Amino acid sequence: DLGPLETQTLNDEELARMANLGANGPRDVEGHVMTHCVPNEREAVAGEAVSA
Repeated sequence: DLGPLETQTLNDEELARMANLGANGPRDVEGHVMTHCVPNEREAVAGEAVSA
């Protein structure tokens, strides 16, 4: 659990948002194609030899 920085002062709305972090459950993604921002480099070069 990370609290705000020593120099931060959170208002009531921000404190409520912080208290709710991680409380949302899983979403139904059936039928959706999941995409990712970061390419899987291991998958991209899995068939290639690794050089030292």
